[in-house]
Amino acid sequence: MSLQLNNVTAGYTKVPVITDIIFDVNPGEICGLIGLNGAGKSTTIKTIIGQLTPFSGRVEVEKLS
Repeated sequence: MSLQLNNVTAGYTKVPVITDIIFDVNPGEICGLIGLNGAGKSTTIKTIIGQLTPFSGRVEVEKLS
């Protein structure tokens, strides 16, 4: 499975919490999110799993068969 976030901005009620996030996680890689309280870790995860819709940008999860 691969994961790509391309210029993702997301948040709650039109208030951005994360802005222009860009990263890739390729098959076989392990990724961790670390940061201070309020840094946007939960918002990033919720956006990746589809619980939040990004204001802009694109989240791609590609499942390899």
